[in-house]
Amino acid sequence: MNRVRRSVNVATDAQSFQHLRIDQHSLQNYSHAIRRELSNEPGWNDQKYPTLFDFSEDTLFDFILIGNSMNFAFDDFQTQQTFSVHYNGRTYTGAYAMWACLNRAVESGLDITDGFVLRDLSYEQAEGIFEGKTPIPMLDSRVEVLRHIGNQLCKIAHGRAHTLFNPTEPMQLYDDGDGFVEYLTAIFPKAFKDERTWRGRRVYFDKKAQLVAGMIHSLFRATDLYTFTDIEEMTVLADYVIPALFHHEGILRYNHSIGEMVQFSSQIPENDEREVEIRAATILIGEKLLRRLNGGYETPIGGFTLDQVIWRLGRDMDLSHHFTRTTCY
Repeated sequence: MNRVRRSVNVATDAQSFQHLRIDQHSLQNYSHAIRRELSNEPGWNDQKYPTLFDFSEDTLFDFILIGNSMNFAFDDFQTQQTFSVHYNGRTYTGAYAMWACLNRAVESGLDITDGFVLRDLSYEQAEGIFEGKTPIPMLDSRVEVLRHIGNQLCKIAHGRAHTLFNPTEPMQLYDDGDGFVEYLTAIFPKAFKDERTWRGRRVYFDKKAQLVAGMIHSLFRATDLYTFTDIEEMTVLADYVIPALFHHEGILRYNHSIGEMVQFSSQIPENDEREVEIRAATILIGEKLLRRLNGGYETPIGGFTLDQVIWRLGRDMDLSHHFTRTTCY
């Protein structure tokens, strides 16, 4: 079983939430409302997405892995201004802006899929990569993560992430510590490790590592390369947007403390009990939605499909969300 699902279920069975609650009536109503949206799973030809993706299969794999190591914190912690960049005649914001920057770097001749390039990346080079209409938050942390990945790739993979895997051999996301997601978090802990301690229990979220797997699955599913035999084990991803959407829909009910912090954009510290509860409740709501949506249907909806649909719905609504300074999401 996906350790995210297992650890969240164990923790929440043992302890009730102290700072929020899940409204079952609103959840039931939303499960009916979201069903019609799920017939339109977004693809990578979405015009909002700055698609380059004319790489070879192996380089595309590397690009997705390294890009998702940067998939965190796009709203400034002081001004709440969202990172944006103008690229190929369009303005992109948030995660889309980050992908646009990486595309632009490759087009300019900087091979950000090469571990030897990343290992020696300077702060000034990173400033150039992520130069936008507004500054990208936590640039120093991004440099640290990219150098970490570069160092690891140079040590164990000749500088290329795809050499760590056999593209024609099916993989598992979770396999008692040997699955793809577990491997990413172990080999690249500064980039992908995403766990919390909650009342003495370890809770896994694995947001970015699961996102790598989900994107790889989506991009390669028409081929026989980089396949996952347990892709249905994915959960929704506990980030900023999805809990904000659940809160907007009345499913996730915050107490006064969290409500005020969201309203006034105050930071909730990383590993604070309130932060962990928001993320754990996000996973649980996703699981409850999946059970309702899949009941009585022959073709089940996977966690990643649900995640991508509700993430894009929430993103388009520009909702207020909690703030936590972290590289995990």
